[in-house]
Amino acid sequence: ERAPAAAEGDARELLGGGANGAANGGAAQLERVALPSATNGRFVLPTPRQYSRQYAQVYFSRLMAQRAPLEAAANAAGWQSHAKKKRVVDLASAIGEECYITGTLFKNMKLQPRILDEYLKDGGLSTGAAKPDSYVGDDDTIVLEEETGRVALVGSAVETERLVTGVVATARGKVNAKGEFVVEEMLFPGVPKQKPRPMEEGEASYIALVSGLGVGSPSSNPLAASLLVDFLTGQLGSAEEQKLCSRIARVIVAGNSLCVPEASAQGSGRGGGGMAAREAAKLGAPLAELDLLLAELASAVPIDLMPGESDPANVALPQQPMHSALFPRASTYSTYRPVTNPYTADVGGVSIVGTSGQALDDLSKFTKGVSRLELLEATLRWRHLAPTAPDSLASYPYSDEDPFVVQDSPHVYFAGNQRQFDTKLVEGVRLVCVPDFATTGQIVLVNTHTLECRLMEWSVDGAAAPENNAAA
Repeated sequence: ERAPAAAEGDARELLGGGANGAANGGAAQLERVALPSATNGRFVLPTPRQYSRQYAQVYFSRLMAQRAPLEAAANAAGWQSHAKKKRVVDLASAIGEECYITGTLFKNMKLQPRILDEYLKDGGLSTGAAKPDSYVGDDDTIVLEEETGRVALVGSAVETERLVTGVVATARGKVNAKGEFVVEEMLFPGVPKQKPRPMEEGEASYIALVSGLGVGSPSSNPLAASLLVDFLTGQLGSAEEQKLCSRIARVIVAGNSLCVPEASAQGSGRGGGGMAAREAAKLGAPLAELDLLLAELASAVPIDLMPGESDPANVALPQQPMHSALFPRASTYSTYRPVTNPYTADVGGVSIVGTSGQALDDLSKFTKGVSRLELLEATLRWRHLAPTAPDSLASYPYSDEDPFVVQDSPHVYFAGNQRQFDTKLVEGVRLVCVPDFATTGQIVLVNTHTLECRLMEWSVDGAAAPENNAAA
């Protein structure tokens, strides 16, 4: 076991000293850069929590929030000069007339599993059958729905394979004799306005994005995790690499930090009377290991810990911060900050929004021929972090808002636990697909001055691979 590198409390790290500094020829100590950071509590659930409400209000709030930007997009496209704005209920008397309508999309998919199909009729037991990677079929259809009714959307302008339930859009076209709306053009809310970043002053600093540590997973490499900690705490590498490390102002751990052993997750089965002591120990071991890892990191650099799909947190989005009792060592440091998923923060004037990847995982099941980076960009243009929630992605039943609606463009927008690294700059927003560390050994450093990304990788034999600039 590795002990934390500093005492409890605030961490103020000096790099390049000690045995490692002697090994590098007695290099001068480097002080880690410090950037102010604040979260706004946007995804903290209200108290008390109410789960008895229906989800209709969430969709209504989403539609109301998106109508203004969609109307602005339609005006910018010049639709009002040759098409009338209509409600769905008025379409029956407007056959053959060019008009446009606004509403929430619903995707009819025969392959999409339904809740009643998840259980057997003879006792409510899951069938255990493997779920397909995609529910897309050749006969999928799109319906637009608003307060007054719903209408089927048809035509080549409807890209069914790239659309999902929950997206708010406006469509221009004509109603045919069958009562279908033949779409000629579709518009989405688009990328919202962005607050300016502060002026670049001094040397560049970095924000490290890490996801999928997978502590306890058979696929995770303890040596790679150890080298990652050594690098981030300034105990590894040449003088140049230590200088780079000193410019890392914050580490964001984007979910799936734990991997509970399968037997522990299943418990002792039906009628078992609880988890056996041996299985409980298996569950506690990864927690203790992750706690030590986080404590060592927090002793040297500020860290934000997000929950993910495999972590001990509530399943429904937004996931709340993992309890401090799970990480007693790390929680003693003021530099350790458990946060929500989705995550939003301002770090040194750079606005950051990110998720642990569940939204992209869900979107990929309902689309075809779309990469993870394209899906991330689509959610930005749709102005919604998780459009398939609550239809196929569990979420809290809000009563008067939909907090997943994107009001302002962040400077950095990331999704964790992806199969591979990818990045793109879209209208001033740096999109980042953060790779799963347990399977790739990779993390991403984002330059706060230029928003360029640097990929760091640790190979199986423990040698740090060269960094790769991956800015779009």
